[in-house]
Amino acid sequence: MKKSYFDWMYFLLLVVPVSHTAPSLNTASVQQTETENGAHHEISPVVLSIAHLWPSCSYLLFTDGRTPGYEALVKEISVEFHGAAMFDASVEATSANFSVSDVITSVARQVRLHFLCVIVVVVSDDRIFLESFAEASLKNRLLSGTSTLIAVGRLRLPEVEALSDHWTFTMYNTVVLIPDFEGTNDRWNVYSHLPFTASGSQWVRLGHWQRSRGLTLKDGGGGGAGRADWPLLPRKFGNLYGATINISALPYKPYWMEETNAKGEVVSSGSDKLMLEAMQSTLNFTTRALNVTSWDEVVQRVSERKAWTAPIIHAVYPARLKRFDFTRTYEHDINQAFVMAKPVLEPKWQSLYYPLTNEVWLCILATLLIVSLGLIGVIRGYELLREIQKLSPGPIILEVLGTLLGQGLSDRLPVSVSTRLLLILWLIFAFIVGTVYKGNLVASIVAPRYPPRPETLEELVKVVKSVTMPYFGDTLRDLLRNSETSSLRALGNMMELGYDIDEGLRLTLNNKYPHLGSLRFLQYQVAEHYTEADGTSPLYLGREGVMPILNAWPIPHDAPFKEDLDFVILALIEGGIYNKWMLDWLDEAKKVGRQRRRRQLEEEEAGLESSGEGNLLTEAANDGKPKALTIVHFQGPLMILGFGLVFAGMAFIAESFVLCYSSAKAKALKLKLKEQTIEKLF
Repeated sequence: MKKSYFDWMYFLLLVVPVSHTAPSLNTASVQQTETENGAHHEISPVVLSIAHLWPSCSYLLFTDGRTPGYEALVKEISVEFHGAAMFDASVEATSANFSVSDVITSVARQVRLHFLCVIVVVVSDDRIFLESFAEASLKNRLLSGTSTLIAVGRLRLPEVEALSDHWTFTMYNTVVLIPDFEGTNDRWNVYSHLPFTASGSQWVRLGHWQRSRGLTLKDGGGGGAGRADWPLLPRKFGNLYGATINISALPYKPYWMEETNAKGEVVSSGSDKLMLEAMQSTLNFTTRALNVTSWDEVVQRVSERKAWTAPIIHAVYPARLKRFDFTRTYEHDINQAFVMAKPVLEPKWQSLYYPLTNEVWLCILATLLIVSLGLIGVIRGYELLREIQKLSPGPIILEVLGTLLGQGLSDRLPVSVSTRLLLILWLIFAFIVGTVYKGNLVASIVAPRYPPRPETLEELVKVVKSVTMPYFGDTLRDLLRNSETSSLRALGNMMELGYDIDEGLRLTLNNKYPHLGSLRFLQYQVAEHYTEADGTSPLYLGREGVMPILNAWPIPHDAPFKEDLDFVILALIEGGIYNKWMLDWLDEAKKVGRQRRRRQLEEEEAGLESSGEGNLLTEAANDGKPKALTIVHFQGPLMILGFGLVFAGMAFIAESFVLCYSSAKAKALKLKLKEQTIEKLF
């Protein structure tokens, strides 16, 4: 396997000019301290001693190039450790203004990404340099949530406490080594900032280091809260001691719902709200919701680190990972889905024709013709043999057709054995055909066979021209348009943004446009607002999702508390608790939807106007809902009866005309004969 450049790198010396914008180095205090203590504390021994706590890790060393003793530290680190890199932010000797540039921290981040375990060491006697390092490292993501930062400098405790405004020194796994100016020259105190304690946010002395005794931790390291794999560092986020944490959220059913109670207070609920409450109970904190008006503001507060998290499910897209990180993923079987209106059977007069296929109808017609001709032939032969009055073909055909329609036999047909045998066979055939037809007709009305409907992405893009989605679907649309799959690209080109869930589902019912969204979100909306009193719905969700998507909560980049949040999420998921919450909310939504619809039907029956909380089915779904039987279903028999009446009327008119004509002609002939008779007599 070919090794990368960083796999072979043991030591890197990087000299980068930096900006001249930071305040000047206050070297007077350092020189005064050195004079007061007789000799300045050596940096190299304490750094090497601490570094040996993690012998298998790689090291990134930052220095301002002016701290006394850093040259010796560089030399000893290059000998003691492999996989170490030093970044020197030196400037011209005549300048006293310097800071850590973005170039240095950006390059250092690239180095860090090539190693599993990285310890960052920053050496400086200037607080301004440390603040500059904190800002640059946070901006360029030098530290990860599990990285360790060791800051070493000849600072006094008030100067260290002034670093409390920087996330790098307060939230990450950071220890600060400063000399014990009140004690011996070789003693260094070890401090770490604990943002959450029973006494509030504070700097805590973890122990001290001396050349003769090495590292001595106070109370076993961090007050007994030390981590086994990082013995020097206390656990910062296992117990937040009731602290108030900022969050940003907007309603997104059934994950997060908000209602106003009788006191005018906003009460939140939902599956993700319950998971947040479980975190609050486990990690001992309270929350304060920031005022946000859009989903862009929700994630913006997180990316700016003004909010710890947005405790609502978000899809993990590559574009979003550039702005913020995510917690552990959950809802793994929930994908982007589409909802459509169920195809409705349009009642037609051909309903009488549906129960049998074309081939069966042709066979019945052929059988009817054959039996009629056969019966006519048998009767003709019988009449010739018996020399009786002939029966015209019309009554014979009517008898055959009548028995097929369930009419009884008359006594006009001959009683010969051959005639009876043929009629018995025909009656058996007519009984079977009639029974099958009636059964299929009832089945087609009670349990109709609906037209095929799209259930997969491939089927969807073939039958629709447009799909709707809320405005925040632009990330998904861009992702789909750049996909290598043709069906996903086609779907991305069809997407129209800016439709909220209510408007999107209205278009789905009225114009048959599918609407895209999270599967659970669509299930909840359909259950709550589009459920009939009998539990059915005019909408359906596709059997297959649009595409598999990971879901999680947004958190700031490289958040050090990610591990603690993930622990709670994992416990709830593996225990099946979260899924139980979700199913309970969906069942409750279906129950509420059925009750609301039943109440609406009762109000309509009583002649009252529907209440304002009405079900959207009143406006759209009822119009397209198929009935068991409608007047259109009876168009077949009504049309047969109508055509029969028309033909009968025409026949009656024709017969009347013929009869009148014949009667007039007979009268004229009779009158003529009478006149001829009178002439002969006279």
